[in-house]
Amino acid sequence: MFEVLRKQLPIKQALVEDWLALDAEQRRPWFAKADLRTSAALLLLEQASLRRQLLLAQDEVKQRYLNAAALKDGSINKADATLKQMLANSGFLSRPAELLDAKGYGLPQPEERKHLEQVSSERQAQLLRLSTSLDKEVRALLEPSRAKEIAAVEANVKQIGEHLRTLHKAAGGLQL
Repeated sequence: MFEVLRKQLPIKQALVEDWLALDAEQRRPWFAKADLRTSAALLLLEQASLRRQLLLAQDEVKQRYLNAAALKDGSINKADATLKQMLANSGFLSRPAELLDAKGYGLPQPEERKHLEQVSSERQAQLLRLSTSLDKEVRALLEPSRAKEIAAVEANVKQIGEHLRTLHKAAGGLQL
């Protein structure tokens, strides 16, 4: 994908690692200059950059979590409690029978299915709320520069996606 980018745009970087090492804001000006194929390559490269930033953030949070001083200062207590709550509430994903009050065998009966659907929907909604909350809490634990870079790369992915859809539509591409 990086070769597509190098052939179509006059970028200075010779290696994909050099391109990904740039700040998200430094890569952004190239988006408007890209054609359809190059935009697709840019999207994949930005997604790779996002994945790279998330892995760095994951390591940063893990190191902070494992640090005894961080445990004592209470900075991770809220995220830790949310994570534990998520783990406690996610057991039904691997053991759906626990959602049924009955201790029977076989397939759930029609009335049990309705109950199962309702309880499952409630638990899924709760897990989604907890996941969203945990994401915010974990991002608050990151160094400000890391959080800023992740937000910038996410904005890049969104911008390239919109640019790619616009180019695709202009080229007469299939609209779903």
